[in-house]
Amino acid sequence: MRVTTHLKRVLSGVLVALLALCVCGCSSAAKQEEQIRTVIDNTFAVFKNPAENDISSFLSEETATEISSYGVDMNAFLTAAFKNLSYTVNEVSIDGDAAQVALTVSNVNLDTAMADAIVDFEAWTDTDEAVQVYKESAEEGLYRKLFELLYAKIDELATSPTATDVTLYLQKQEDDTWDVTDEGNDAFYSALYGGATFNF
Repeated sequence: MRVTTHLKRVLSGVLVALLALCVCGCSSAAKQEEQIRTVIDNTFAVFKNPAENDISSFLSEETATEISSYGVDMNAFLTAAFKNLSYTVNEVSIDGDAAQVALTVSNVNLDTAMADAIVDFEAWTDTDEAVQVYKESAEEGLYRKLFELLYAKIDELATSPTATDVTLYLQKQEDDTWDVTDEGNDAFYSALYGGATFNF
């Protein structure tokens, strides 16, 4: 389904953009473990407050244009996707300029939510309402309906989030701050979306 294919690409692009925004360091005067814990706290704080931080403004022009063409409010999507997100820092291990953080990340699985939403969406497309929506708003109206169903499924799954134990890798920078590494963190990215791989 074209709608589903586009949605997977958009979600992946959004996540990459978010990580570029969120990984910030803190004062080099602090102890290294405190620095790292601050990076983690700052990162999750941005995910938990997407509208307040206007995350959508950090998306690439290409991604922002594509999202806009769907008529989707990016901050509304991010708020729904991450409102059930929680985490626990279990252990911080530092080896020179490299660090590993053992985390437990919990969230609604977006694969499950989207798969369930698509089932409802495909049933809905056979209704007179769907025909009318398409006449009035074309594909944009269909995307709006799909996201409406997705948000409802996220709410339904909120009582049974997926908890994932994951390791986050960080690297010390020249200014003595710590940043999430460019590689090796795919499992962490997936955990943010409840373990989703977007293979729905």
